[in-house]
Amino acid sequence: MMARRAILPLLSLLLIGAMFSASCRRKSGTFVIALGDNIRAIDPIGSPSVDTASERVRTLMFNSLVKKNEKFDYVGELASNIQRSDDGLTYTFTLQEGVKFHDGRPLTSADAKYTLDLVLSSNFAKSASFYEGSGENKKSYVARVDAPDAKSIVVTLTKPWVGLLTNLVPVAIIPKDSYA
Repeated sequence: MMARRAILPLLSLLLIGAMFSASCRRKSGTFVIALGDNIRAIDPIGSPSVDTASERVRTLMFNSLVKKNEKFDYVGELASNIQRSDDGLTYTFTLQEGVKFHDGRPLTSADAKYTLDLVLSSNFAKSASFYEGSGENKKSYVARVDAPDAKSIVVTLTKPWVGLLTNLVPVAIIPKDSYA
């Protein structure tokens, strides 16, 4: 009986030691991620469906104007500032300075406008969430997207809509003329 009592603390120490050594491994330089499903498409805008695995990979490859932080508040990702007008019809996004695409081109408001116009004028899976209704009765929540200068995007809504920021989270900003 005494031997069993002595072994239990020793086994506990060995287990704790193994846990610490596993967490202190050397970094290999390879990023591994487990997904619950196969990736169907990595097209940031035009994928035919919006599945969880593809969206998870997309968020690792592309950035959006808006994201959710650890407190689940909407904050800028590519936008350094987000302003909503008092009437709730206009959102102004100021782009961060110094952001570049993977090919070295600087991010401008023309890229964000191109992306949003593309999403709003297409039948992509991500487009449907910007419309009320469906078929011939569908009406866009977004009246227009403007780029008044190189660092500002202005989204004007047809009526106040609390879903704008939510629906911008999965929209990856791509370089203008990417689908040309």
